[in-house]
This record gives sequence, C-alpha cells and structure tokens, in this order.
Amino acid sequence: MNTTTGLDQHAAAWLADGPTELSDRVLDAALREVHVTKQRRAPRVPWRFPHMPALSRATGIAAAALVAVIAVGGVMYLNSNKSDGVGSQKTPAPTAARTIEPTVAPTPRPSEVAPGILGWKTYTSAVYDYTISYPDDWSVAARATEKWQPGASEDDPFWDIFLNPEAIDGDSMVFQALQFSAPDGADLASWDGLLTALTEMCANPEEFYDETPCPSEGMTLMCLGSPGCQPVAFVYDTGLPQALFGDPGTGTVTYILVGRPDNFPAAARYGGSVMLMKSILSQLGIREPRPGETPN
Repeated sequence: MNTTTGLDQHAAAWLADGPTELSDRVLDAALREVHVTKQRRAPRVPWRFPHMPALSRATGIAAAALVAVIAVGGVMYLNSNKSDGVGSQKTPAPTAARTIEPTVAPTPRPSEVAPGILGWKTYTSAVYDYTISYPDDWSVAARATEKWQPGASEDDPFWDIFLNPEAIDGDSMVFQALQFSAPDGADLASWDGLLTALTEMCANPEEFYDETPCPSEGMTLMCLGSPGCQPVAFVYDTGLPQALFGDPGTGTVTYILVGRPDNFPAAARYGGSVMLMKSILSQLGIREPRPGETPN
C-alpha cells in the first residue's frame, strides 16, 4: 500500500526544484552562529510513571489493625447469626447474685416501750444464765453470786439488781430479778398449771421463795413468745409490779420485781412503774395476750 501523502509529494517537488547548495557567505554565517546559540533539549517521555508516595510505618500498622478488627467483627457477627447447631454455643445470661437478708429481731410495739427509754443495754446473769435488757442510762447495782435457796435471808447475794440514775428525795428506782425452783411436777407450760404452782409456793414459804405472790384477781395473764403463748403471771395490785414465768425444761421460775409503786415520782418519766415493767418484759419477748389467746 502506498502511504505517501500529498504533503510529502509537494515537499519532494520543492526540494527537487530548489537549490541544492548554500553560498559560502550563508554557510560561514551559520557556522559562526551555531557555536554561541544555546541548545534546547527535546522533552523526553519517561519510560515509566513515578511511584505513589509510600505510606508511613505508623499509618501502615493502623491500617492493618483496622483490617483485623473488621475481620474479627465480621466473624463474630456471622457466629452470632448461626443456629444452635454443632460448633455454636450460647453464652448463658448472667445470674443475679442472691442477696441474703440479715435476720432482725422483732421490735416491740411503741406502746410496749416506755417513753423515757431511749435505748437498752444487755445483761446476762452468771448465776442464773438468763439475759435481761435494761434502760441504757441505768446501771447494774448488784450481781447475783449465789442461787437462791429456801431459808436464805434478804442479805444473801442472790439478786441481780438494776438502778436508775435519777434520785428523788434521796431515793432511786430499782428493778431486780432472780430464779427459784418450782414444786416438783409443776406444769409450767399452762396457765392453770402456773397458778397451781404459785398457790403451793405461796402457802409454803418455808419450802419455797417466801415472797411468792399468791394468785388473786390482780394477777393477769401475759404471753412469752410469738407465735404461741407460754404463761406469764403479771401482778400489780400489791403496790409493786411483779412478773413470774416458768421454764418447763429446768423446773424453775424467773421472778422480776420493780421496787417502787406506780406513782413513784421517778417513775413518771416512764409513765409509771407498771409501764416500766412492761417495757422490761417486752425485751424478754413477753407481751400482752391477743384477743381470745390462751396459754398452751
């Protein structure tokens, strides 16, 4: 195929018709000019493109970490969507820790605690092994060092005695406690049995505690424990509040006495000595019976 263009043909014809030699003057001028003319290089096309700027080491590590996080997240997401087949496990839901509530002793009703008592102290008898609470501003005036025995005098140390801090005309209030044996075979778990035991002791002071109050219309029922009602004889018609209750297991009777009458001046802050006695008994779990309640 002939690839010669019209332009090539005209150029060839012009060269063929024109002069083929330069004059000496023109040639000399050209030679002189070529030594002083600064040459211009032809632009060169590079044989390859330059590299993009390289990533820094820190940028590369961050990029790799990002790729790893995305990969792990994808695996976790795929696993979370799997059915409960082989190789898949369910993570058990966290179970709330069981809270054990502390055991709180029952608080006596406000009506069972005298208004002048702000708190309590606890006393355990080394001789009789009972535990009695007394008002926190009172003190232990005497501690029993011997068990009461028939024929013992009032001077013998068989009383636990508690003293109030307020003296009126030189006299203070006390309440005191002791234990003594009941008649053999006494039924101390029923109201009738307790009354029978107290009647026998009152009739035979030389054999039993000689200050045992005799049953009377002023001896009323109270209950020890809840639920249930172990009998307690409460006496306040003798002028001095007293309480007696038995222990069927040991065959003993606990006796508590407030040594001042109900209208004693120092007892006024407690609503009287009867109310003071009821407050002391409430700390032993002794309470007034509910309607229709009778001892076991």
